[in-house]
Amino acid sequence: MGQKLIMPLVLLTAFSLLSIRCATDNDIPSSGPAGFDGSIQGDGYYVESGTGRHHVSIWQAGYWSGSNALSWKGDVEKILFTFDGSGGAIGRVGKWYDGTKVRDVDASPVNVSAKVDNPTGGSYFFAIYGWVFDQPSWGPSTRRDEYYVIEDATMDESDPLIGSLTVDGVEYAMHKFTFAPPEQDMPGYRFKAIRKTGKRQSGPINLKPFFEYWLANGMYDGYLGEVTWAIELLGGSHKGSFTCTDIVIPEYN
Repeated sequence: MGQKLIMPLVLLTAFSLLSIRCATDNDIPSSGPAGFDGSIQGDGYYVESGTGRHHVSIWQAGYWSGSNALSWKGDVEKILFTFDGSGGAIGRVGKWYDGTKVRDVDASPVNVSAKVDNPTGGSYFFAIYGWVFDQPSWGPSTRRDEYYVIEDATMDESDPLIGSLTVDGVEYAMHKFTFAPPEQDMPGYRFKAIRKTGKRQSGPINLKPFFEYWLANGMYDGYLGEVTWAIELLGGSHKGSFTCTDIVIPEYN
């Protein structure tokens, strides 16, 4: 959605895999030496936390109307996002990278088993989300491209369609949009791959074919900024939660 980039408080150290096991509200402690929790309400705030192995962030979109509230709670083994209100907000968990070239992303799968509970409706999508930079670290003059692999969505897509891609027997509609975030000195592209059938919130995804397609269609041949699982709330009224188990983000280095 062209949102403002959230830079990490803690860069993740080198592990062969980022593994986060997530659970329900009853399993998640409210505090503790390894714990972290946070919340956001209103517009234009950024809250994030990191540990040595993963990065969690929540973001409230200041340009959406409404007063949505989003909170997260967890420790190094578990994570939970809850939301209540109207408007838009984002919660994500995953890994930041420092110097990994996009073309070096291999076929190691990204995996999750998640559940989006949104009983009051409103639009949302659940996706792998991230950025690609033209240099190893972000700065005011950095060009960056945004990408999504959307596995489940309750809204129609308006970004221009540029083709289709089949990955592991599943067809994705491929979209591309030129945008210029206010804090970015030069325009970039927003790439979306949207699963056409069999929407899901669980399972492995091989990112390598997506990056190969995007590189062939104008993505900057640069550096991987992040790979995260994201829940993004759009218009409407939202009251529910996002829980997950068995998130795996490869190191790719």
